[in-house]
Amino acid sequence: MAKKLAASEKRLVKEQQHAVVVLDQWHVDPAYKEKAREKFLENNKEFKKYKKDYCNFSMSMMGGSESNSHEISRISCVASQNLYYIEQVEENLRYIRKK
Repeated sequence: MAKKLAASEKRLVKEQQHAVVVLDQWHVDPAYKEKAREKFLENNKEFKKYKKDYCNFSMSMMGGSESNSHEISRISCVASQNLYYIEQVEENLRYIRKK
């Protein structure tokens, strides 16, 4: 599971970097481009916080498990959230017309 988490984190960073490049190539007024870039970077920070809070809440619903199931579930939760966010970013980038 740790390898899957690491892979999802690596893919997330790569997708976030790619999105910035795509936004920079967007064929639109520079003011709109800058605003979108700014909001995207802000959203990335918010996602990091949301992901942590969401997975902490999810873990709290497991109760007092004695095994390592909490850690396995936490890793699974974080990886799943990463992949879902990547899908959202990819979907939004489909609508950008490049120069």
